[in-house]
Amino acid sequence: MSQSLAAGTGGERVGEFTEMVLKDCSRHLMDLELKLLGPASRALHAVARGCGQACRTITAASVPLLLNQFHSRSAVTQKKAFLQVLAEFINILHRFHGEKEPCPLDNLKTELISLVVSSVRGGTQSLVETGLEVCRGLLVLRGFLDDKEVLMLVEHVKQLALCSSESLAVRERSCDVLGCVSQSYPHIAREEIVPPLLQRFTPGLPLETDHMGVQSETISLPDMSRVLVSLSSSQELQELTLPVFVAVLEQLLLTTELVETSEAVVGHLSQLVENTVSGGGSVGTRFVHKVVAERILVLCVLPSLPESSAGRMFTEKAVLQQCH
Repeated sequence: MSQSLAAGTGGERVGEFTEMVLKDCSRHLMDLELKLLGPASRALHAVARGCGQACRTITAASVPLLLNQFHSRSAVTQKKAFLQVLAEFINILHRFHGEKEPCPLDNLKTELISLVVSSVRGGTQSLVETGLEVCRGLLVLRGFLDDKEVLMLVEHVKQLALCSSESLAVRERSCDVLGCVSQSYPHIAREEIVPPLLQRFTPGLPLETDHMGVQSETISLPDMSRVLVSLSSSQELQELTLPVFVAVLEQLLLTTELVETSEAVVGHLSQLVENTVSGGGSVGTRFVHKVVAERILVLCVLPSLPESSAGRMFTEKAVLQQCH
């Protein structure tokens, strides 16, 4: 309806219609039992999709209510519901962001960042996953966050992705967010995120110590390799990451008890190789042949030689299947 009004009669009628919908629906965003939160939010989302004017008006009016309700509720299910509505508003805003009018979330940036951090730190799995969706939306909203704010959010997401005590779903969702960061902020990924991770991508990582002096668990190589694959979205990053993957596998060759780890890392290497070849064309293919193929063949053959003192991990069927 708002799209039809915008196309046919101009902004005045759009404004009247939008205000009418807001009057009828916004109060249900604050219902104590949330009985009409779903229908009301779907109506608001539908109108916001119509045109930029409607999107900005509804987003500016609705998001402060959602933030207030999120912080005033204690039930996880209710908090998650508000996050889901918020995430969809941000997704809709992507369609119209970049027009001449200012972003309706500019004055709420501090509150939104705080909400994301509180959602992804120490929440239940469902709350963390939904908080990551809001985080992804803010990170890919072009120009909304500065580099310092991006790095701060990335640090929280990275900790989730590398924490083996988190569920696999949370770790994979975190990697998806990091992949979006790499695509939207390639300079940050190239200069600030990937190099420190590559330095820590080695067998037998020591315990980490956070900013409060508390030691965390050892980071697993499969988790680290999954994160690096997600971040390596450009040919430049792929060429930076691939040689390190192969070097790690060469180190793993000496450790017979890490067969399952090697299988996971080789699987992620295979994914990275596929991304490099499909995205880089002939240049990517030549790089893979030069840096990866020959060394992987050596790794597969070396343990079978009688005079070799290397571990026999690369003779394992599961690992060889991944190499293939």
